[in-house]
Amino acid sequence: KIVSEAQLHAALEHQRSMPIKRIGEALVEAHAISEEQLAQALEHQKQNRKQPLGEILVELGHINRSELQKALSQKLGVPWVDLSSFRIDPAALKMVPGQLAREYRVMPLCLDRQSLVVAMENPLNPEPIERVRFVTRVPVIPVMASSEEIDRALREYFGGERADHKIEELVTALSTEVLDGAASEEQIE
Repeated sequence: KIVSEAQLHAALEHQRSMPIKRIGEALVEAHAISEEQLAQALEHQKQNRKQPLGEILVELGHINRSELQKALSQKLGVPWVDLSSFRIDPAALKMVPGQLAREYRVMPLCLDRQSLVVAMENPLNPEPIERVRFVTRVPVIPVMASSEEIDRALREYFGGERADHKIEELVTALSTEVLDGAASEEQIE
């Protein structure tokens, strides 16, 4: 579990030298499932080759979604960050507009070797990475975090999804009051 920038930098260094593992192997090594549970899931997968092994393990009740995400993080060699304890670098926050962060559900964390590190649920999705790279004009390194923690951090640091709408509503309301006030003054004169 990564909770600090120093731990994240160390994990990124370690990631650069890690071999990629299969998801089943990663879960067995992490003691999340047994060899028997893996064999059962692989047998189930033979009947439906299109269904990912991780989803089968969740369906069978052998692991929960969070355990699957952490195992995928290990399999992909992508660090898993605990956003509830991670101290986010204000400089990284300033680089990504809130609307972009909320739209693509990416949470800027810190800088590593002139690259912006962002937490996201699916680091294999290139669209958010490319969009953040385009806007910030720096390379982007994705790390993984839970969907719930990303949503909480986005609300905490960038406001809710409706924050922009609330500001627009406030401006409209104030404009209406000013215009109504001006109209009332004209009637008095």
